Amino acid sequence: EKILASIKRKENVFNVYLICVDKQSKNIVDIMPTYEAFAERNSEKEMTLIGVAYGRRGAYELFKRMVEDHLKKGHKMIEFKDRILQ
Repeated sequence: EKILASIKRKENVFNVYLICVDKQSKNIVDIMPTYEAFAERNSEKEMTLIGVAYGRRGAYELFKRMVEDHLKKGHKMIEFKDRILQ
């Protein structure tokens, strides 16, 4: 709860990574530490938070599970971003 509260206040949390979808980005997702997500250069982006993990490796593992779940449901990878933003 403390970590989520800090994220809502846009405070940096050591070694916590965010998995975000940015409508305008060509990337399917952006995986970044909180300090990068909350940096001034990202303040205008329309990012949707879809996951929070401890450490970079944890974030990639979480994203991997998200993708596996998406594919198991019979969806195509190209639909991932659009389905998340619905």
